[in-house]
Amino acid sequence: MARSFYTRLQRQLQQKGLRHTLASLYQRVQYRYRYLRDDVLFDKRYGVETRRIESAYLSQQQSDYLDSAEFYEPSRWRHFSRMLAHLPIQPADFHFIDIGAGKGRVLMFADRAGFRRITGVELASQLVETARSNLQRYQRKTRSTAEIALRCEDVAFFQVPAGNLLIYLYNPFRGELMQLFLDKLQQAQQGGRLIYVLYRNPACADLFAARPGLQCQVLNRDYGVYQVISTRQ
Repeated sequence: MARSFYTRLQRQLQQKGLRHTLASLYQRVQYRYRYLRDDVLFDKRYGVETRRIESAYLSQQQSDYLDSAEFYEPSRWRHFSRMLAHLPIQPADFHFIDIGAGKGRVLMFADRAGFRRITGVELASQLVETARSNLQRYQRKTRSTAEIALRCEDVAFFQVPAGNLLIYLYNPFRGELMQLFLDKLQQAQQGGRLIYVLYRNPACADLFAARPGLQCQVLNRDYGVYQVISTRQ
């Protein structure tokens, strides 16, 4: 393995030069460091398993919108905390909802951030069971008293609850299902409450931009932050 690495390094030096090679090495080291810090150490600290990417489960699901679904990939605290920092809210005043909750990592983030009512919605029963096991370990470890619920549910049938909401999306689906979900959010906003959306990896930012009821607070290549406002006269 070491010989293979040095062979590739030598070839890159010859083809790309010293400056490009050093930049490439730095990026690789930085990626490995972040993976260790954000994924491996997080799981080890709380005795959970959230870091492994999953996709095979998708073929076992039943939904009219399965073609719109994306595979599971874990969120990272640095992105979550940056998104949250854009909002002038008190977490205890909001119901946090993770749509496409996967293995439950973001539900743990929400608890760390101070939310007291937390809900994860996930289509795949396999991931829900993993998330439930993870959350039991996490709450025993941290002695968290937050109200954390998991729902195995197709988001096409999701009913937006009452009260102030913070919705989290890590690119869980696209296309027609995203349109349907945004319809639900806008129909639920009749004024008198606050609804925000944290959108990691905003692949459908164009769909958000096309809706006057979704007010963009921040948008970059990593995430978008939106407020759902009432458009009723």
